[in-house]
Amino acid sequence: MNNNISTQFGRLINRAIAAALILLAAFGGVYSAERIVVTIIKNKDISYYNELIDGFKSALSEYNINPAYSEMTLGDDESVSLVKSKKPHLMFVLGLSTLLRVSDAVHDVPIVYSAAFAEGDDVVKGPNVTGANFYVSIAEQCRKLRQIVPKIKRIGVIFNPDSNGKTMLIAQQKLLGLGFTLVSFPARNPTEITKLENMQVDALWLFPDPVIAQQSIITQLIFSEILTRKPIIGMSKSSVKAGAFFALTCDYKSVGTQAGEMAAKVLQGKDISAIDVSNPREFKLFLNKSIAEKIRIPISQQILSEASEVFGE
Repeated sequence: MNNNISTQFGRLINRAIAAALILLAAFGGVYSAERIVVTIIKNKDISYYNELIDGFKSALSEYNINPAYSEMTLGDDESVSLVKSKKPHLMFVLGLSTLLRVSDAVHDVPIVYSAAFAEGDDVVKGPNVTGANFYVSIAEQCRKLRQIVPKIKRIGVIFNPDSNGKTMLIAQQKLLGLGFTLVSFPARNPTEITKLENMQVDALWLFPDPVIAQQSIITQLIFSEILTRKPIIGMSKSSVKAGAFFALTCDYKSVGTQAGEMAAKVLQGKDISAIDVSNPREFKLFLNKSIAEKIRIPISQQILSEASEVFGE
């Protein structure tokens, strides 16, 4: 009888130890005594935000951290106090405008973000804030363009000098170091935009400036691309689908993974202020084969095989 009691008691102890180990593995780090809560904050539903979130969650799982997630869409008319009331252990914030609102209001919760910072932008970094930049620099884009079209030297760009003058000066310096010349075509409104036919350039970089953010302007530039046989460096997959020659973007899931790795380290006790903002480490190439044929640019099979997607086949 005593032996049976002893055996049963031993089994109970073993089960309790096993359960404790599972909990420690699941919640690990400095928050092992309670369920970790992570709040994901965005201002709208965008497909690439979902890719960022997938990468973020996958990274935490790799660290054996499986928190309770809550997702919030923070509208322009909604108060950030609603975010603070959630009392999470960490916030994952998507997009620059949302990041600025949240980081200005929240100082007692770690904030990890994914947002875009172009050349010359002031990257958001603070005592409780770090993140993963998903902007792909023009230097990276032109390195890839050179592999496809080696003869290209002069790159044109249309932008509003009041809002993006500093960015263009830095981009110009970076490209000069790579053997490219960035030729500026400033425009404060659409009526001041120089026609591609009148630009003495080899290619046009579609920088995401509000001055060209109209479908009619993009359509006209793509028409001129075919007319002049000057390739357009697109801003995104959708711009290549619409007729830009090529685009080099980040791999959004990979950037989300980078942010997730940062979050995991913070939840395990690392000081967030010691974690630097990262840049994309993986990229996606998009090509428009139909446009390439129309502007008479041959694309090697090697380059085609590297592309994540080829339009116009």
